Amino acid sequence: MAILAIFSRKIARIIFLLVMDINLVEVMQGMSIEEDKPIIIPEDDTYCAMERGRSSLLGRLLNPEAQNMSRMLRTMPKIWKVYERVRGIALSRDRFQFFFYLETDIKTVLKQGFWTFNDWGMALERWVEAPPRSYLQTAAVWVRLRNIPVNYLTAKTIDAIADGIGHVEVIEFDPEKPLLNDYVRVQVTIDLNVPVRDKKSLNLPGGRVEYIDVEYERIRKKCYHCMRLSHEKQKCSLLQRTKNKGKEVAVPPNGKQHQPSGSRQHHIDLTEKLMPLLAPSVPPGFEPHSSIVAPEVFEEMRTYMNCVDPEERRIREIKMRKTLDELSRDPVAQRACLIGKSSGPLD
Repeated sequence: MAILAIFSRKIARIIFLLVMDINLVEVMQGMSIEEDKPIIIPEDDTYCAMERGRSSLLGRLLNPEAQNMSRMLRTMPKIWKVYERVRGIALSRDRFQFFFYLETDIKTVLKQGFWTFNDWGMALERWVEAPPRSYLQTAAVWVRLRNIPVNYLTAKTIDAIADGIGHVEVIEFDPEKPLLNDYVRVQVTIDLNVPVRDKKSLNLPGGRVEYIDVEYERIRKKCYHCMRLSHEKQKCSLLQRTKNKGKEVAVPPNGKQHQPSGSRQHHIDLTEKLMPLLAPSVPPGFEPHSSIVAPEVFEEMRTYMNCVDPEERRIREIKMRKTLDELSRDPVAQRACLIGKSSGPLD
């Protein structure tokens, strides 16, 4: 009995210490939360870097996996030939800032257009105190347009073609002067998050279609599957999804695989089902059920709706809704456009 009593007292003491230890941890955690006070930055110019920022450029590496930040910060001043008149700092894995001593150097760098490092592009813009949503998401690029039909080689046609690539800044074309190259050179501001296509289709009067070759100056590397500037083809998530499509078959709880019926369901409410999935807040990579729309077609729809300018997005949303309403009333066109190759405003 004595041994049992001693053992019981030891167990009780252990339990007591454990309870006290748990309570102590809780108390310490509570104290740490209560004692954590926000750091207040005073209204003192010596704490603020905005005045210094006025003489700087901010940038973003488009493919940080293939672009070493420290090497880029050391190399670009040599390429720009500004040498000791600039210094660069890394802000994050893909963001950086260059401080210039001379205003003329800033203008020279920006005037030369799109810049690359290790063959991959960089977004580069002048510092602003309150950057807009599109900041470091666009870039001014010179492009060369080839194979414009001779009967439509006019400033208005060139402007229309260039507008289909990006916001038109400059058109180097004068119908009264000789054109010594086999291309027309234009400068456009492009959205760096959308595909950079090498061809644009041109619908001419009478139903004739011509294809314009588009060459982007200084853009050296891109994904040759989705045509974006942020990764190599072998790392393209869209390509991987396409390869994996059909490899895995979902098995119902009863263990029997679903046998396709040979026909697909006709959806009469495509607008309600698909438009929420095309909103800017939907996480990338989300795909609707394959019975509604094929993944590659849905990716084209998402690309079409991926527009930085609010007014342009509103116009595209109206067109998309109109197309989906029409497809909802036409089962044959619905299967042809959404399960096969897309058409209409999705091109």
